[in-house]
Amino acid sequence: MRPFDDFSGGFNSLWYFVAVTVLAALVLGAASALSFTPLQWQLAGEPVLDVVDRVAGGNVIIFSGVLGAALFCWFIPPQRIRTVLGTTHRWWEWRIYLVGRYLPLLMAILVVVGYALSQLGLV
Repeated sequence: MRPFDDFSGGFNSLWYFVAVTVLAALVLGAASALSFTPLQWQLAGEPVLDVVDRVAGGNVIIFSGVLGAALFCWFIPPQRIRTVLGTTHRWWEWRIYLVGRYLPLLMAILVVVGYALSQLGLV
């Protein structure tokens, strides 16, 4: 049995995933490193490192946190949460599920409203 055979797509799909991830890291890393050299690589008039930092440091962090909470609360049964928290009280359970299930919907609504307002020129 080869390593990672239990990966849902098998060894080859894991290999491709790792290869694409490494390639993306190399491309973004090299472009970011070259943005403050005499080559001064820029993207939309900004150094590439600043663009990558702004996107990854703000938007991606927030999106991944909200998406992680949503996936956690939609796919983990409430009984498992109680077990992991080591409590028999439901006090934590409904608060975690309230935030985890409805925060992503609230964030999506806020993004759509913000985009609509910016398109109308009100923001």
